[in-house]
Amino acid sequence: MNAKPTRTWNRLDNAAKIFPPTTTRRDPKVFRFSCRLTEEVEPELLQQALDATIRDFPVFRCILKSGAFWYYLEESSLAPHVQQETAPPCSTMYKSSKKLLFQVLYFRQRISLEVYHALTDGTGAMQFFKELVSRYLSLRHPDTVTGDFAFTDYDASFTQRMNDSFDHYYDRKNKQRNPGDPPAFQLRGLKNPEGVMTILEGQAPTRELLLAAKGYGATATVLLTSILLRNIGMEMRVADRKKPVILSIPVNLRNYFDSQSARNFFSLIPAGMAFPHGVPPLSEVVAVVREQFAQRLTREYLQNRLDDLEDLEHNPMSRIVPLPLKNLAMKTAFQLSERASSAALSNMGVVTLPEQLLPYVEYLDVMTSTPKLQLCVCSCGGVTSLCFSSAFLAPDVPRRFFRTLADLGVPLTIVTNRSEEEPT
Repeated sequence: MNAKPTRTWNRLDNAAKIFPPTTTRRDPKVFRFSCRLTEEVEPELLQQALDATIRDFPVFRCILKSGAFWYYLEESSLAPHVQQETAPPCSTMYKSSKKLLFQVLYFRQRISLEVYHALTDGTGAMQFFKELVSRYLSLRHPDTVTGDFAFTDYDASFTQRMNDSFDHYYDRKNKQRNPGDPPAFQLRGLKNPEGVMTILEGQAPTRELLLAAKGYGATATVLLTSILLRNIGMEMRVADRKKPVILSIPVNLRNYFDSQSARNFFSLIPAGMAFPHGVPPLSEVVAVVREQFAQRLTREYLQNRLDDLEDLEHNPMSRIVPLPLKNLAMKTAFQLSERASSAALSNMGVVTLPEQLLPYVEYLDVMTSTPKLQLCVCSCGGVTSLCFSSAFLAPDVPRRFFRTLADLGVPLTIVTNRSEEEPT
């Protein structure tokens, strides 16, 4: 009788632990990268590219399982298969422990990667997606995509890719903690049915966006954060102004700590402003946000947050609490943390592809599921995609946002999943 093969497993990293117990149909914790090409996708070649890419990213072969005390990722023999897209973007993915935690989709000229957030963060998924697209285009155009080029600039060993960087950088001796955030203003309005989001996306020339930010002495992220804060402030009733508008901003910790992990390694910082006397000019909001970024985008601030979250995991009592009780505690903690956020903004920055591939790529974009409102930003090949996903039926804040950018001289092309025309 043959012995059952032993499969490797890894406990979820600190950031990932919150996702399984708080996953719902309205908030399935799924994010998505898409690449629109200049031609229709050939599924057979995309499958070949996927088969080659998955070998370099062992964490993507894992399934999610639950033990007596923790969730964990277990190595799987399941083979991923590309699928034609039929469901709404960022639909529920984690339903059982018998499926992989990502999927590769195609539709006409678009290749998409959807990922359950417990598997990895945006940076880890983007490295996978870049290699997938690069391999596909090299197969699709062997006569013009020639020579010796790396599919991505991601050069990490197996151990580095599987590393839990939260645990690696945890400093149990650090007792400094960042101040807590007050309850934030919450957007109101009719919501979509569960499993459906309002998507409104704008594509802008990166150069013009950077020039607009330079005009305010700010980075693109600071300018976009300031515009979104101000636009949400314009939606507030007078009675709501006692609470600040606060955005959650995901931060790639690899920029502050030496890590090449393909798993989750991110944190969140708040950026907010109160509007007790109405909404001030954009320049005043930019000044406040710029100062907040300067104070919070530091290794000390991010180390304090990392240690705060890791303290709970390393508490001896928490280790012996059964998983059902942990789930209840994490749901409660998540609901409390959500009160400190009005919306979110995530900027992936500039995504680089091999120069030979750019003639075949129109643009890249990113979006995520959300029970609120979130703006996701990424740039590639001189085009910046600004994609709003929203649980709300009416895209009032995104419309204000894009009108503000247009007023700043940034030309926009608008795409939406709604049936009617969307003015800019």
